[in-house]
Amino acid sequence: MLVVLIQLEVPLRGLQVEPPPVHRVLMESVVSYTASVAEGSNPTFKWTVDDKPYFTYYNSVLNVIYQHAATYKLTVTASNHVSSLTEHFNVTVDRLQPMANLTVTGVPDVVPQGSNQTLTTSVLVDMTVAATFRWFYGDGGYEEFEFEPPYPPSLLCADSPNQVLLSKNITYIYSQPGIYTAQVSVSNRYENISQTINMSVYSILTRVDLQTEPQLLLVGKSADFEAHPLPSPYGIHYTWHFGDGSALQTGRRVAHTFRQSGSFPVCVSVNNTISSTEACAEMFVYEEIEELSAQSSSPTELNTFTEVSARPGFWE
Repeated sequence: MLVVLIQLEVPLRGLQVEPPPVHRVLMESVVSYTASVAEGSNPTFKWTVDDKPYFTYYNSVLNVIYQHAATYKLTVTASNHVSSLTEHFNVTVDRLQPMANLTVTGVPDVVPQGSNQTLTTSVLVDMTVAATFRWFYGDGGYEEFEFEPPYPPSLLCADSPNQVLLSKNITYIYSQPGIYTAQVSVSNRYENISQTINMSVYSILTRVDLQTEPQLLLVGKSADFEAHPLPSPYGIHYTWHFGDGSALQTGRRVAHTFRQSGSFPVCVSVNNTISSTEACAEMFVYEEIEELSAQSSSPTELNTFTEVSARPGFWE
């Protein structure tokens, strides 16, 4: 008995390569191409670079590293016993365009505590690479955003060929007042650039209290006056009025000496750029008794009136 094995093959149609080799690629980077056919059976694939036999590879996937910036001819052939398909591509290999012009806009002089703050970050990157934006807000807050090619044509930069302008808006809330050093970085597997920004966060002032040391004010004696603003004393300018015709003073804690007794309106004004308030207190200044002298009409007889008088001496 004679047995004959017959292998039937379907002609190949629709040779495709992904990603399309016509896209610009970077030198010294691994580029992976995958070949396939839309129809047909048992295809085999052959890759050739610049028609050089020693740059010939057999597989459906080609991994290649281009060592130099140039234009290379890439040929891929799909074949079986009954058909063959060939495609030629010109592959543009280029050097990486370094990231540039990292900018942050929308940074105010003062940030109100608890308010939404929106900043915009933008940077030029090579059109063939990914980019990761990382925000460190200085108070423990952190955010990360990813960008991946291919990028839409609308992002291409007319003034910088082969680069795209990536931008990202972020919104953040600082819950506590203070000066925070925020940092934004943009990185990929080739490079990393960063920028730092000082964020001055102030609270909205609601009230201010006055305190004196000592509490009893005396003529000619220095006393300390201290302001206690709420909710936070951060970043505040203080102005003191003592109501006695003396010059204004500044600072959270000041010393003052009243030269005469009486009632005086003591006021402090506080301002932190985004808000202000004032507090006043009527304060009485006493004269200090330094000496007390007494005299009487004695000696006198028993059961008769004796006159006693006293006279205080005051500070002059």
